[in-house]
Amino acid sequence: MHAPWWYHPATAAVAGSLIPLLAFGNAFTRFGAIVAVSAVSRLLDWGYRRATGVRKRWFSGTASTVIWIVWGVVMIALAFVTVVVHDRPAAAWIPWAATAVVLLGTLLVGFATDRVTRERPRVGGERPV
Repeated sequence: MHAPWWYHPATAAVAGSLIPLLAFGNAFTRFGAIVAVSAVSRLLDWGYRRATGVRKRWFSGTASTVIWIVWGVVMIALAFVTVVVHDRPAAAWIPWAATAVVLLGTLLVGFATDRVTRERPRVGGERPV
């Protein structure tokens, strides 16, 4: 079992779009970005379920959950750094570098968790992702 071809690129695009919105936006833009990313993430999960027949179970205690939690902490740290330093002229490149890291990292983590999920044996007829 692996994700549809569109799932990881779309997830990376959503995650990557959040960094510049947080870095360069005002409070209203930041709030809107968080709400929009949450809504689009739910839509992606719905599409994943429709395409694969598998419901994602977050926090299932599997290796893929641990990988995503660690990556989530890294993304939060990158977002925090970009919000703090974005207005310094010498650090104007940091939000864009963080965006690139989040885009590539999310793609790599997605494909890595697909591999972990495929290699794990089925338990109880359902394969949590």
